[in-house]
This record gives sequence, C-alpha cells and structure tokens, in this order.
Amino acid sequence: MVVEVPTSGPWSEFRPAFNRYTQAFGVTILAAKDVDNKKLLHANKVLAQYLDNNMDGTADNGVAATLAKANAVILLTKDITGYNSFLEKHLEGVLGAGRTKQNMI
Repeated sequence: MVVEVPTSGPWSEFRPAFNRYTQAFGVTILAAKDVDNKKLLHANKVLAQYLDNNMDGTADNGVAATLAKANAVILLTKDITGYNSFLEKHLEGVLGAGRTKQNMI
C-alpha cells in the first residue's frame, strides 16, 4: 500500500522532495515525486522478499526489527542525480560530518 507522506509527523521532513511511502516489516521506503507507484511497490516487494527470504510472512532475522527501531529509511529516487540533489539541498549538515554522498547510498 502506498501512503502519502504527512505534512507533519513521521517523515514530514522529507517533503516535498519525497511525497509517498510504503513499508515492509516496519522498514520505510520513501519515494520521490518523479517515481511512479509501480516502481515504489516493486521496491517494496523486493525488500519484503529480502527480509523474509523463506516467505513465511515473518522477517527471517533481526535485521528488519533493527532497521525499524532505528527509524531507518530507504530513499527511492528516479536516478542518482535526484538522490544527489536531495543530499546537497537537505543533508549538508550530515555530509559535513565526515560523510560523503557515496557512503550514504
């Protein structure tokens, strides 16, 4: 299920660049405006299969729980240019702390 990112609360700081999200086992995937829902749902299916490899409906190990607990998020953009543009505009503080765009992918 694809849900619109709320204007306040969880994930709102990613608006307007990322306006929709979906979750697999509590792990959130945020989609940029130019990513269509079909691709977002495909990414969600791939993530769910990765987390539940034996497809019994339960995440196979603690990875999903750890990611969900940490409020980890996957940013889905149409291409690397969109991703880099978002980082440069919104995460300069994080990048300035000794991180590079490459290790944030």
